[in-house]
Amino acid sequence: MKIFLQTLAVAFGMFSAVPLPQPVWNKQNMRYALCAFPAVGLVSGAGLLGFAALCRALEAVPSRSFCRVTVVTQYDEAAALAESFGFDVVRNDRPEEGLSRTVHLGTEALADCDAILYQVADQPLLR
Repeated sequence: MKIFLQTLAVAFGMFSAVPLPQPVWNKQNMRYALCAFPAVGLVSGAGLLGFAALCRALEAVPSRSFCRVTVVTQYDEAAALAESFGFDVVRNDRPEEGLSRTVHLGTEALADCDAILYQVADQPLLR
């Protein structure tokens, strides 16, 4: 099992930008690194699905119906995407504090508004 996990780590180190602890590469754990390549693609693909879900969520916002749209995120890519839609961005520098922190930051940023509507954007199967 240890060699299998090391092989996965070697494959991710060779074929992706996913930060993983790197084992010392040797013949044993590099032998099947190419066999682990599909796992790298699976993880990368899951990231693309998340990005697609965020795009879908942002496209669904009827921005002309609101005086302002603000996106709270910890991710640079999500912030750049939100800005490309013309939305304001608030950075969540402590996401480990949970959803309540995100809601707090959004509420703080929109304190001058009469009403606030929250939209969940990180659950792609939510309808």
